[in-house]
Amino acid sequence: MSEFTAKSPAEEVLIENRVFTRRSAAKRAAVGCIGCRFLQLEQAGDDPVLYGYQIKKCAGIPGGVLYPILNRLSEADVIAKEREEVPEEGPARPLRTYYRPSASEIGTTFYQQLELPPVCNLELEQPEEQ
Repeated sequence: MSEFTAKSPAEEVLIENRVFTRRSAAKRAAVGCIGCRFLQLEQAGDDPVLYGYQIKKCAGIPGGVLYPILNRLSEADVIAKEREEVPEEGPARPLRTYYRPSASEIGTTFYQQLELPPVCNLELEQPEEQ
C-alpha cells in the first residue's frame, strides 16, 4: 500500500503521528474543510466549532465516508467531539455532534499548522438580507 503524501503542514502532523497512513482524496478534503472552517471562525472572532453536515457540505463527500474520518481524528485526539444536548422544546431534528480543536498536544500542533486556502468551499454563513 502507498503512503499518504502530505500536501499541507497540518496533514504532515497527521502523518507523523500515524493518524492517517493511506492516501485518500476524501481525507484530504475533510481535513482541508475542517482547517478552513476553524480558521474562518477564528478570524471572525467566533469559537472554532462545527458539526459534520457543515464539513460534508464543504468537502462534497458522503456521510458514510466522512464520519469514519471524523471518528478517527477524534479517537486520535486531533479534534474533540461532543454530542448536542437534547432540547426540551423546539422542532424535532437529529441531534448534532459538534467538533472543535482538541486541547491535546497533537490537537494543538494540528491547529497551529492549519493554513487558510485562497479559496474555501465553505463560506461563513451570512444572515440573509430582507
